[in-house]
Amino acid sequence: MFKYLTKDSLERIIQNIPEVRNPDIKFEQYPTPAWLAAEILFQAYLRGDLYGTVADLGCGTGRLCIGASLFRPERVVCIDVSCESIDVLREYAVKLNVYDVIDLICWDLSKGLENLHVDTVIMNPPFGVHKRGYDMMFLRVATEIVRRSVYSLHKYNQRSIELIKRLGEEKGFETMVIGLYDMDIHALYNFHRKKIHRFKVAVIHMRKR
Repeated sequence: MFKYLTKDSLERIIQNIPEVRNPDIKFEQYPTPAWLAAEILFQAYLRGDLYGTVADLGCGTGRLCIGASLFRPERVVCIDVSCESIDVLREYAVKLNVYDVIDLICWDLSKGLENLHVDTVIMNPPFGVHKRGYDMMFLRVATEIVRRSVYSLHKYNQRSIELIKRLGEEKGFETMVIGLYDMDIHALYNFHRKKIHRFKVAVIHMRKR
């Protein structure tokens, strides 16, 4: 872990990592706010889950996975469908001297993941608003590759939480909501009517039984 790494200092570091340059609604690419990324990472750290091998599924430009690498786990596996975002991630990982612990994979998770096993998954998957079930596909992949814990950010509604808990039960995980937050998204796509859209999100923790 970086010496004297606090939640505030982590947030400042993450804030300097740029957002996805050309977001594609097909993949529901939205940035993770720096304050929320720092909150999720410290939740995982305080639960003892930022060691061994950590993966970020749908990592974008690396706000979560670069943040995770600052805690110095053995490896951080960063996977995204956008090779352009992976290139940005690489640039900032080098700048922050954490590239030595990072593995970069440009890959479409809908094709599945074979032969990858990690201790912890930390991710902000697509919300599944424009492509129904996309969020659950990410969660299913996460539960298939993880040995210990999944931390995942989801648009909050009771039905989604019930579906996530049902998946956890199927896969042998204890599932809980560990945080509810208001998240702001600035207008990114041409169909956005508001400059800022605010909605409630839940941080889900799934721990293998």
